[in-house]
Amino acid sequence: MCFQKPSDVDNWSLLNNELMSLRNNVILKWQELVVSNAKEEEYQKFLSKQAGMFFLDAHSKFICIEKIRLGADHVIDFAVATEGYSDGLSWELIEIELPHAIPFTKEGIPSARLSRAIQQIHNWKRWLIDNRREAEKLFPAYGIRTERNANFKFSVLIGTRDNSSLWIEQREQLSTNLGIELLSFDRLTERLERRWFSNKTFIDSSSSPLTEWQKKHLANPFAMAMSDKAWRKFLKERARGKIYGAHFTPISAELILKHRIFNKELLTQFQSATAEI
Repeated sequence: MCFQKPSDVDNWSLLNNELMSLRNNVILKWQELVVSNAKEEEYQKFLSKQAGMFFLDAHSKFICIEKIRLGADHVIDFAVATEGYSDGLSWELIEIELPHAIPFTKEGIPSARLSRAIQQIHNWKRWLIDNRREAEKLFPAYGIRTERNANFKFSVLIGTRDNSSLWIEQREQLSTNLGIELLSFDRLTERLERRWFSNKTFIDSSSSPLTEWQKKHLANPFAMAMSDKAWRKFLKERARGKIYGAHFTPISAELILKHRIFNKELLTQFQSATAEI
């Protein structure tokens, strides 16, 4: 079967029942990768191709960008936007480490790998503050706030429950003290296991009502992460079109869907399986 773009007849909710095996296959491949001795780039690549499964949803998360650059010196592994309607967008900036990287030493001290990731996030925070005007263009939001009343959240994906279970209290205390969420690779597995897939999004705006087609395809779980280049092109087109104001997703829906790319392999499998039901 040749690859086809999402169509009006695609029903994403089938992943909850008749086509649950497709979702479970993604989980199985992810679990196999987590227990392997793969390089960091392999985890990045897998999550980028399955961003719609792991990072996006049909309710408030419609934008995921990979390897977004902050100036010449810093790169964020993933940036995920959350729609806040009149409150504007909020952002989660994620640093990817390794599942087999132990977050804490036997003495309960942050490991060299975790310490490096924390420093990386401190560097991101400093860049956002020092380059506020550029940051506001790169991350559309109402201001750049990283501490009090923050509209930025920072996360490190590192380790598993098996190699950090002895230090849960230290992990939580460190997260609280630094304002950085420390996530195990198992957390992403659980997110996908518990996820409920909707056939369309429920997000809308009275000032910029969405079409039924837009509602359906904003909920598409086979979206891949946008590249840094694609995101900057999106922002330029948005500026040229003078698309401004609150309710970022509804007023930008047409442009978001224009710049989306899809996991061709999974979407083709989904459409083939749907045709056989």
